[in-house]
Amino acid sequence: EKRVARFIEKHQIDAEVVLLADENYSAWTEKIDSSWYGALPATLVINAQRRKFHMGAYESYEELALEVLPFLPD
Repeated sequence: EKRVARFIEKHQIDAEVVLLADENYSAWTEKIDSSWYGALPATLVINAQRRKFHMGAYESYEELALEVLPFLPD
């Protein structure tokens, strides 16, 4: 928890950050996405209308932007 807090502060992250510290990951992974088995990295992008789950790393910033930008308000 302290390491995450220091990282957030160091990188001046303003977005809400949720830390799942439960070691019993099988109890909550399906609630995030039924196809997810707990592998990292994983990204969940949500807004009021929809959600997008991506398992694995993005190859580039551009690839990430293509998935995130449609979720941002016009």
